[in-house]
Amino acid sequence: MNRIEPIALSLLLFALWGSNPTAVKIGITGVTPLQYAMLRAVIASGFYILMMLVLGKDFMIAIRSLRFTDYIILALVGLLQTTVVFYALAVGVSYVPAGIATVLISTQVLFTVFFSVIIFRERLSLKAVLGIAVAFLSIPIVVIPQLHGAASAKGFIILIIAAVAWSASAIIFKRSVPRSLNPIFVAMLQMWFGATALVLITIMSSKINFNTIPTITGWSLLYTATLGTCIPYTLWFFLLRRFQLSYISTYTFLVPVFGLFFGVVLLGERLLPIQILGVSGVIIGVMTVAFASVKNS
Repeated sequence: MNRIEPIALSLLLFALWGSNPTAVKIGITGVTPLQYAMLRAVIASGFYILMMLVLGKDFMIAIRSLRFTDYIILALVGLLQTTVVFYALAVGVSYVPAGIATVLISTQVLFTVFFSVIIFRERLSLKAVLGIAVAFLSIPIVVIPQLHGAASAKGFIILIIAAVAWSASAIIFKRSVPRSLNPIFVAMLQMWFGATALVLITIMSSKINFNTIPTITGWSLLYTATLGTCIPYTLWFFLLRRFQLSYISTYTFLVPVFGLFFGVVLLGERLLPIQILGVSGVIIGVMTVAFASVKNS
């Protein structure tokens, strides 16, 4: 794989992920955040089941090759990457503007890079370090002006929890999931585990009247489950297999850029001049890292 391909795939991945908060905020009417998170995971799992039917024999061979400990690891990844992140995002956008929510979740790169250097002894070039520093220091410029009113402390904390969960799932995946396992299978299995947990929690805490779910919520769920989940999750695990975790995670700084864009265009959210300056810093930081000399893992 040449240098341009991972950049292109990363751009597609984080553009899709960046659109999720806006899509969730548009559709989270008529259902609770927990119910929305559960329905999104269940629909995504359904698409993965269709994909499994297409893969057929290869999927069954992969399943038989897994050890019990592999299932435990994948279940843990699913609980973090799907159960916690889906629910936290649905709750977070109830309190925080969609664009700002993407900025808060993207702070996961700080935790990911820190753990990658500590656990995997990954080495970053000076350019990459400078790019990360510029992008990360630019994020508060984007966030701080709107950390009041709707952007309450509760939303802030919940979205930071989502960022930590996302980072932890990537670390566990990189360290423990067999390299021989196809990324599509990883995405499928962790999604099923995460969706199962959400279904059980929802059954114990609430009931859903499907007849009262608004049409806009249905379209939102369909989008976030397919273009916002199945495709980017598969790309995410594929990229984690091929490149350094810290390198790929750095591209998550593009998530707030895309998220703010969708928030402005679709929800009418507005950026202050100083926030535009912050977004520019994020873009400069990302481009610095993208073209820095970082070795593939």
